[in-house]
Formats: sequence, C-alpha cells, structure tokens
Amino acid sequence: MEALKSYLQSRGIDLDIGECECQEVHYTCSKKEYFAVAFPNIGGGYEIRNPYFKGCIAPKDISIIRKSERLRRGCCCLFEGFMDYLSYLTLVKLGRITEGSEFMDYVVLNSVSNINRVIETIKKYEVIHCYLDNDDAGRRAVDTLQELFGNRVCDMFAAHPLYKDLNDFLRNKNKFP
Repeated sequence: MEALKSYLQSRGIDLDIGECECQEVHYTCSKKEYFAVAFPNIGGGYEIRNPYFKGCIAPKDISIIRKSERLRRGCCCLFEGFMDYLSYLTLVKLGRITEGSEFMDYVVLNSVSNINRVIETIKKYEVIHCYLDNDDAGRRAVDTLQELFGNRVCDMFAAHPLYKDLNDFLRNKNKFP
C-alpha cells in the first residue's frame, strides 16, 4: 500500500481522497503479479494506474459518482479520466476550485472515446461542467457536447490553456516549460 500512496502523492492527490475513492488491486498478467490503484466503472471493471502502467480491468466503461439524490439534477462535472476527478476533489479541498458541492454529480469518461456512452447520462443535467484535456480530442468532445446541449455545457478548462489536464494544473506542471 505504501507504493500506491507514494504514487498518489506523486500525482498531487490528497491521500484521504485517494483512499476514499479508490482501491488497491492485485492482478496477474502473463503469469506476473502486479498491483495498482483501481477506480471502479459502472460496468464492473476498473481503471488501473501505477507508476508504470495505465489501463483497465475489463469491461471498459464510464464511472458515475452520484452525490445528489434529488429527482431533478442540477449540475454535473465531466472528467476525461479518474486522475482528473481525484485532482478536482483535491483542488476543491484546497480551495483552488470553488464550485464543488455535495449536490453535484460526477461522471468520468475513462477515455474520451466513451463520449457517446455518456450522452444519455448527462442529458438530464441543467449544467454540465467539462474538465476535459486541453488537446484536440478533448476539444472535439466539448464541441460535440455543446452541439447537443448548447449553453448547458461549460468548458471549465478552456481558461487554463497552459496545462494539458487537471492533474497537471494541480501540480502546476505547465505543458510549455
């Protein structure tokens, strides 16, 4: 567990948040044993990360974290990967992001290629805060959502063009050194 705590810390993630939101998994691949930080998806699979590997334990799917039990959904935040979600929670805890709320739901794509899988889930929200990567794929995904949902979609990361993703923003890791 110490190696995984060290990995989360190296990514700037608050350990209490990481331990609450993730699990440690041990798995075998080609008769070799590995361990990783695991984040569950709605299909019963896990996104897994360690310092040397980024992948999933099938099936690959989106993750939904519901914080609001209200029938009418006000706002959700959409993230490309679970490290961005954990970074967001850490930034809220640090007071660097202030729109966090116990009444907000969170949706993690676990790959920008899952954008079509998320449409039905997010269409019920009045406001969709997008924290997708500052790259071509992330911008195309935001554009697609804005075409579908109009001004309900807010590109929250457009204001931070010097950072590749929310985790780099958390760690102040500028993409143009």
